[in-house]
Amino acid sequence: MDRSVRSIRQPAAVQGLEEAIVESVSESGVLITSPNGIERASQAVSCLIKPCQGDTVLLLRVAPSRLYILAILERTAASGRDVALEFTGSVSISSAEEVTIASKHTKLAGQQLDLVGRDLSLTSNTLKSYSDTTVLSSKTMKIASQTLNVVGQHMSRHLKSFVSMVAGNEVRKAGNVTSQVSDFKLDQSRHSIIDVRKDLKIDAERIHMG
Repeated sequence: MDRSVRSIRQPAAVQGLEEAIVESVSESGVLITSPNGIERASQAVSCLIKPCQGDTVLLLRVAPSRLYILAILERTAASGRDVALEFTGSVSISSAEEVTIASKHTKLAGQQLDLVGRDLSLTSNTLKSYSDTTVLSSKTMKIASQTLNVVGQHMSRHLKSFVSMVAGNEVRKAGNVTSQVSDFKLDQSRHSIIDVRKDLKIDAERIHMG
């Protein structure tokens, strides 16, 4: 046999804890180098960190052919500093007190993301939201801002009642303005100026001036 080829053996080892080196990781299991040679081991459910090639792991031998990786003892620089937690089913984190996740960059990714809470607070210097469609539904909504800019190609509002109160100046600039009122329209002001450069047309059944 070629001495450069190492075979997978199933030795009659003593049960207990051992230290091993991860050779490779695949869906079928983890190949490790133990004091008995190259063997195949499974990741224990309690070992949350996914093993990587080159990791030093704590191995539990419950039978000659049944080995479980209990923990990652050491990760070399060649394996990288990244740590992955992988689960095959649902994961639940429960605490009677506060849960804090702190990092330089936190990313949440999923096909569907639900945030449910009695009170939800977002605090940020800059808040950005990108989506194809955004739907906001609320019994009461309040927007308070020192400066509010709304920019879009089209904007429509469908309201039962609309009240606008501006304490200072209101300026409107448009190419064309059309107002359609089905019943009654009232414009009240202390002073009013209508400045028309060309034509002014007033069409009504009765016109009262004075």
